[in-house]
Amino acid sequence: MYRLGDKLPSIRKLRRERGLSTSTVTQALAELERRGVVEARPRSGYFVRPPDTEVSKPGLERYRLRPRRVPLPHLADAFVSASADTGMVPLGGAVLSPDLLPLKLLTRAARATASKGARAFASYGPPAGAVELRRVLARRLLGLGMPVSADEIVISAGCMDAIRLALLAVTRPSDVVALESPTFFGFLQIVRDLGLYALEIPTRPEHGMDLDALERAMARHRLAAIIVTPTFQNPTGACMPTSARRRLAAIAQRHRATIVEDDVYGDLAFSAERPPPVASLGLADVVYCSSLSKTLAPGLRLGWTVPGEYLDRVRRLKLSGTITSPALDQLTAVEVLESGAYDRHLRGLRRALRHQVGAMRRALATHLPAGTEITDPEGGFLLWVKLPEGSDGHVLHERAAEHRVSVLPGTLCSVDDKFRRHLRINAGYPWSETIEAAVRVVGQLARSASRRSSG
Repeated sequence: MYRLGDKLPSIRKLRRERGLSTSTVTQALAELERRGVVEARPRSGYFVRPPDTEVSKPGLERYRLRPRRVPLPHLADAFVSASADTGMVPLGGAVLSPDLLPLKLLTRAARATASKGARAFASYGPPAGAVELRRVLARRLLGLGMPVSADEIVISAGCMDAIRLALLAVTRPSDVVALESPTFFGFLQIVRDLGLYALEIPTRPEHGMDLDALERAMARHRLAAIIVTPTFQNPTGACMPTSARRRLAAIAQRHRATIVEDDVYGDLAFSAERPPPVASLGLADVVYCSSLSKTLAPGLRLGWTVPGEYLDRVRRLKLSGTITSPALDQLTAVEVLESGAYDRHLRGLRRALRHQVGAMRRALATHLPAGTEITDPEGGFLLWVKLPEGSDGHVLHERAAEHRVSVLPGTLCSVDDKFRRHLRINAGYPWSETIEAAVRVVGQLARSASRRSSG
């Protein structure tokens, strides 16, 4: 009889003790994991999993569907600066622990690239990016149902840069663009910097952007673009069903709006099946954007876009901006992506994140005040938390920082203060005493504030 938290015997030992085959034991463990009875921990084995704490999920806020100017991002600037402080426990940033990145693989690839690619220092390289990298990406995109050639891809300095290039190509100043709400605060900054209006569309953690609200908004306003993260959205972790992706494409096509698709979390599905990008459906005008920042190495700053009909314009914008992309970084990425080790890394990363998200969700449910609502994503590593009535996520963010713990206040994820009671929590770090202590601190601060507001 095993107790909660107990480690199960190894597959070899179970096979020997029970007189079963390896495949039978493996299938049985997989079924127990699917049912939530046990959990697999990377390089540690299987453990009896505590039952999920019953906790509700955040619902919708009230919306007025009208274009808004995005205010100056003072709080966002302060948050980014604070997140760079290595002395803070990073429960706020959307970043992975270095322990989850294949740093040894990257080091070997960088050395191999430098030893045979010294001539790369001697030229700028094509503005669209190294053809070797674009060919590798074209093969991987084909596996996602996107039959594009290397010539149809433009390399960028991460996914944010790809989104910026896409919006520069698709919009003009004072155009209106739709965004999910809540959204990634970086998108709001781009919209502001380009002189665009933001029209926030409510987004449900269960299935993403509210398409009924989008249709109502598009009936009243001419939208140049729809910025959407259909797969494990930041900050809610929402994943659009395929039927909703098709409907989104049909709406955009009907109203002649371009979809700017952010697929940076797409490879982080906990299940074996990766959701299809909207761009793969072939039903609308889509500019597809992604990067290696959430799976391989944020420091490489390598992303890409498939601009479709805007290809020539995006190429010109890239040329007038960064001219090209760092050659050795691109060739290092080629070395990694062409190795079977990268896909093995992805499989291990998905398993680790599934465990970490579950552990973080259970800890938050334990330590935060009664009435807290927490999302339950099927991929990625972000949790969206709604605190009880009377709570203030911004104040909690400031008080947690005094204890050297970083959390992201929900107010950053909207044009105004819709998400005052919300936090975005990062589960991208392996569970440890440090992480658990940080969650406990946030819980104590939140409970204390909740008692004061109800007293």
